[in-house]
Amino acid sequence: MKRFHVAGSLVFLIILATLVHPVHSSSRDDHALSVTEICPEPIDAQVKAALPDRMNPEKLRRILVRIGEMAKAYCPWKEGKNPYDKITDPLVSLEEFFDGNNDKGSIGPNLDSQPTPAEFYSFLREIRSRSNVYDVRILVTQYDGPGNWPFSDTVFVITSESPQTVEGWIPAKFKPDEVGIDAHVNGREAVAIPAGMQPVTLWYD
Repeated sequence: MKRFHVAGSLVFLIILATLVHPVHSSSRDDHALSVTEICPEPIDAQVKAALPDRMNPEKLRRILVRIGEMAKAYCPWKEGKNPYDKITDPLVSLEEFFDGNNDKGSIGPNLDSQPTPAEFYSFLREIRSRSNVYDVRILVTQYDGPGNWPFSDTVFVITSESPQTVEGWIPAKFKPDEVGIDAHVNGREAVAIPAGMQPVTLWYD
């Protein structure tokens, strides 16, 4: 009889432990894995890997903090899980993207003229200074990890003008592959667009 009571008690304790601490399956849905689980503190290591001739380490830190989850997603993926598809692409200011950036591969790398980030910055500030332009933003679409500045293939010009008019403002040196209207708001950071204006996009392959 005593044996029965002991065994019964053990079974009861096992059931109770299972209820309090449920057993988790080893397989896990990609979307259930948070970015911080994969890489809790990647930014310090990435800043240390910065090449001084290509970028200012402290300014690199600032842009990595700004793009947040995208920067954290670069580090080695735990168990092959990829959180990239659930990250919102940051839409940063010209100052955030260009201040401290000397990485030619960060924007327009396939242009024949190969403009520097400083030249791109100057060109886009001229567009932003127009009275019919509300703002110019950079859509950060990729980050390739240590030694690189965040990458963009798309510039947003928030303006009252048409894509055709905006295209006429662009010197040959900075001609994008496509100029159009942004109709895809899902997957990117939201920005204010005043009444009567629209986001004209400049896309660089």
